[in-house]
Amino acid sequence: MILPSPTGLLNDAGLIGQILRQLPQRILEEAEKKHDPWAWLAKWVHRNPAEYWGTGTVAKRDAEIRALKAAGFKWSATGIYSRNARRRRKAIAYQGTREVCFCPHPRNPRQVLMRSVLDKPWPPIFSKTFIAAASQRNALRRLGEAALHAGSIFRSYRMEMRAAQKRGDQKAADHWANKLAAAILRMESGRRWLLEGKSWPALIRKEARRRYDCFYAADVRRLGRKKADEKWQSPDKELDFKQETACDKIAVQLTMGWLSLPGGIPGYCFLSDEMIAEVLGLLAPFLKSADWKLVRTIRERIGLKKGEIIVTSLKQRANGDWAIFDSAGRDLGVLPWSKCVPPKL
Repeated sequence: MILPSPTGLLNDAGLIGQILRQLPQRILEEAEKKHDPWAWLAKWVHRNPAEYWGTGTVAKRDAEIRALKAAGFKWSATGIYSRNARRRRKAIAYQGTREVCFCPHPRNPRQVLMRSVLDKPWPPIFSKTFIAAASQRNALRRLGEAALHAGSIFRSYRMEMRAAQKRGDQKAADHWANKLAAAILRMESGRRWLLEGKSWPALIRKEARRRYDCFYAADVRRLGRKKADEKWQSPDKELDFKQETACDKIAVQLTMGWLSLPGGIPGYCFLSDEMIAEVLGLLAPFLKSADWKLVRTIRERIGLKKGEIIVTSLKQRANGDWAIFDSAGRDLGVLPWSKCVPPKL
C-alpha cells in the first residue's frame, strides 16, 4: 500500500478532503516535496495564522481595495494591504483580518486571486488531523514488519530493539537487531535496499554485508547450501499484510481506512473507538466480536493517533441502511457496505 498523500486526497468527498481544500495550494505542493508531508503540514498549521484564498473579477478586486482603504488598511510597495492599528479600532469591516493581497490568476487572465491572512490560528482540528495522518506511516511500517515476519503487530523486532536500547541492554538490542536485519535481508528488495542503496553510509552497508554473510554461512552449516540459497538468495515472493488472526485483520482495516472510507464516510481517525468496533462488525461479520477495548489496544500498538472525534453514533434506518451521525445529531451519510450486511446483524 502506498501512503496517501495530501494532494492524493484533495478531491476526497470525506472530511479529510474538506480540510485539505481549505489549505493554500502552494502549501500542499510544498508538503509533497517533504519526506513526511503530513507531519510537515501539522507543524505548518501550528506555526502560521489561518489564511484563505478567493477568486474574483478585476471589478470585484477594485471594490475590495476601496473597502480596504475605507477600513483603515495601508497599502505597501509589495502589493499587500496591511492593517493600520490606529485607524482599525472603530472599523467594523474586515475584523480579524491582518493583511490582504491580490495577484493575477495563473490560468485565467480575467480572474484575480485574493489572499486574506487572519489574526487567529488554524482550527485545532487541522493540526490534530494531520498528526493522525502522519501516524499512518508508523502503522504501515508495523504491518510491513509483520508481513516480513519481523515480529507481530503486538511485538515487532524494531519495538523490542528500541526498548532494549532505552534500558541500556546492549546484548538484547543486538539480538533483536539481528532478527530485524535477517527479516529484511531475506527479501531480494530488502537486500538491494540495505546492501546496495546509495542513501546508506558505507559503514552501515559494510555492517549489513557482514551480518548477511554470517546468517548465510550459519544456515549453510545447519541446512545445507541448497536450502540456504533458497532462504537467502531467492527472489521476492508476493508480499501482503499478514492477516492470520482477528487482531491482524483489525490492524489492516484500521490502517487502510484511517483517513478515508468509501462513499465520503469519515475515516476511522474521526470515529471513537466504540464506533470503530461497531463499524468493523458491519464491515466484516467475523470482526463483530471486536470490542472497543481490543480496538484501542491494537490502535495504540500500531501507533495510530486519533483525530477530532466527529462520528458518535450509528443507527439503522427503516430500509435497513446503516447511517452515522455526529454529536449534534447530523446525518453524515450511509455506510457504503450497508446492503451487504446480513439481516440478522
